[in-house]
Amino acid sequence: MADENAENLNNDIKARNSQQIAFSTILVLVAFAILGGLSVIIIRDFTESLGRAVAACNKMRDGDFRTAGQSIVDRGDELG
Repeated sequence: MADENAENLNNDIKARNSQQIAFSTILVLVAFAILGGLSVIIIRDFTESLGRAVAACNKMRDGDFRTAGQSIVDRGDELG
């Protein structure tokens, strides 16, 4: 009787462990997907701003210092 109860308890624990491992794996994959998407958005934002700054520097290098009243880089942070 005790062996049977111990075996049932062991099987229940194994089933719960399998469920927890599956849930944790799915949760980690979802978190990685979200973080990957946010990383792409942030990197794209930085590279676009830096691209505009490089374009402005290239214009000045070529001797064109006209801005015609507009700001080339207007982010309002350390990149512009």
